[in-house]
Amino acid sequence: MHYGKATSSPGDYEEGLANMLALQKEGKILHIGLSNATVDQFKRAIKMGKIASVENMYSYTQRITDPASPYGFQGGELLPFCEENQIIFIPFFSLQTSLPTGQNEMKELADAKGVTVAQLNIAWLLHQSSWILPIPGTTSIQHLEENINAANIAFSDDELAFLG
Repeated sequence: MHYGKATSSPGDYEEGLANMLALQKEGKILHIGLSNATVDQFKRAIKMGKIASVENMYSYTQRITDPASPYGFQGGELLPFCEENQIIFIPFFSLQTSLPTGQNEMKELADAKGVTVAQLNIAWLLHQSSWILPIPGTTSIQHLEENINAANIAFSDDELAFLG
């Protein structure tokens, strides 16, 4: 997988993607992904060639694009497009930006379920779409096991409504 970061300049963006597609045609890369892409950029990209995935910021607290965000475009606008076109969506910073103090809904529900807030966040992401592939970082075997076990957390309709 080779990722290209979308830029604000359509010419630069399309030239970079054309170069990646040429490398793919030569067999030097197998799959192409985009990072920090807008819906419009992604629509143009899939007209140029096969895009395997997109990597944008998306989390419990960062669902829509915040113009003040230093991290680029969030995935809330792009996720429906990915689902429609069967393209994997990989949220980055999904835990870092979702665990600030004051996440009362997450903390309250995590405590009630006997899981960590990080686990609940991963589970929430997985429940948003079958096309989401969270890639949380980990610093220990314990965290790795917790991250894996997050896939087993189920939500009732009331719990999902509670989280909003």
